[in-house]
Amino acid sequence: MTQVTAMVPVAEAVGSNRIVKACGIVYPVGDAALSPEEELELRRKLVREALAALAS
Repeated sequence: MTQVTAMVPVAEAVGSNRIVKACGIVYPVGDAALSPEEELELRRKLVREALAALAS
């Protein structure tokens, strides 16, 4: 399992071994300050990172 989170120390404390750092607590896989196109690319990047972590 891969955990996408902005709170990496908490994920480590509960024993997660595959952690992908998210953007923030309010929008973990997004950023309201970005345009819709930029946010979509950011989300794709995070999903690719999570899949790569899962495959390792």
